[in-house]
Amino acid sequence: APREIPCMCTYLANKLIHSCTKYKEKLQSAHYCLFQVSANTGASSMSGYLYRSKGIKKPWKRLWFVIQEKVLYTYAASEDVAALESQPLLGFTVSEVQDDLPELKVMFQLFHKRTLFYVFKADDPHTARRWVEVFQEATVL
Repeated sequence: APREIPCMCTYLANKLIHSCTKYKEKLQSAHYCLFQVSANTGASSMSGYLYRSKGIKKPWKRLWFVIQEKVLYTYAASEDVAALESQPLLGFTVSEVQDDLPELKVMFQLFHKRTLFYVFKADDPHTARRWVEVFQEATVL
């Protein structure tokens, strides 16, 4: 029986599909790894509950945050294993809300390219300052 020799087009198409599949698997694996950081990891720079909003006059949501290796991980609760979100912080800037009102001394803002990304609120001014310091360390190389 004659052997079939695949045409070059079929051969190249199969190699391309295989390469794309492997690349997609690598991307999915990296994406999965970003979300598979435990909420209670000991290797974090800082972790704890904060309130987060998309703007000062927007609704607040209480969430558990972990900063680890310059990435901000967001969890619904401290016991969670998988993050709801992960946000690399390089290139962001963080600043405290400058105001004399006591309720604003616990707030700080995260910006990306001068655009407000999130507003955070801590339980007390000391905790807010600690978070700002850790955010600042995580936003630079």
